[in-house]
Amino acid sequence: MNIALGSNAELQTQLYIARKLNLIKQPVFQSSINESKEISATIRGLWKSIAHKTPTEN
Repeated sequence: MNIALGSNAELQTQLYIARKLNLIKQPVFQSSINESKEISATIRGLWKSIAHKTPTEN
């Protein structure tokens, strides 16, 4: 999960750089950032769900 979150954070950094350099337009940037944030939330939710399970629930 850490690797997935780190990779997603790296993607966000690349998107910010691409936007700052005008390599992508604002709507594409915003859509991609929003999707990336949604993916992060999903990963965190999955992680929380797994962490809260007791050994008998696995």
